Amino acid sequence: MASGVAILKIAPSSRMSNAPVLSIYIAGPATLSVKDRSLTARLHYPVTITISYDAAPGSTDDKRPITFDTSMFKALDRHYDGFRLYVKQSDEWRPHEVNSLLLHGLYRSSPSPVNVGKNDKNKFESLVPGESCSFTRKVSDFPKNFAPGDRFCYGFKGATLDWWDWGNFHDHENTVLLAGENKVLVLNNGGRPMVVVPASNWLEFTLTE
Repeated sequence: MASGVAILKIAPSSRMSNAPVLSIYIAGPATLSVKDRSLTARLHYPVTITISYDAAPGSTDDKRPITFDTSMFKALDRHYDGFRLYVKQSDEWRPHEVNSLLLHGLYRSSPSPVNVGKNDKNKFESLVPGESCSFTRKVSDFPKNFAPGDRFCYGFKGATLDWWDWGNFHDHENTVLLAGENKVLVLNNGGRPMVVVPASNWLEFTLTE
């Protein structure tokens, strides 16, 4: 974690008993050129996300696969959980507020049915203990007046999965859920314990010419 950052993050001790143990690790470059922009002139900082399914402490025989919703790992940066960007200002790390227009468009989307077993809209992942999966996330919402020399840190503060269940994709070929743009809408998750994913490591990077 970046030195001097006072961030409320979810600790491993927040995990619930009898729930699968997931952890997250992120990696990214130490610098980002101000020339590295999209066609819309937005900066793009690539972050590789690795999600691991670890065997529960003290468990040696539970090899059951799990299938889970990955929406929270792909959603826009959020205030209270999930991912967040911080900028160094006056020797202090301060949270960057996400563009409200982006959030407005997000919450206007209507939910629709998704099939878990078919991995509709690439919203789900299935793992067995000891396995991991990776994908790339791009940070593209930065302060307006950025300049070379600006310093940032980025990380995952922790969150709770919207939905998960035992079994692989084949086991869930008939499982259909209602999902919005960045959230699966499920009540009580079928009575299964919540899966709390603790905070990740934190990345520091600097803007260059």
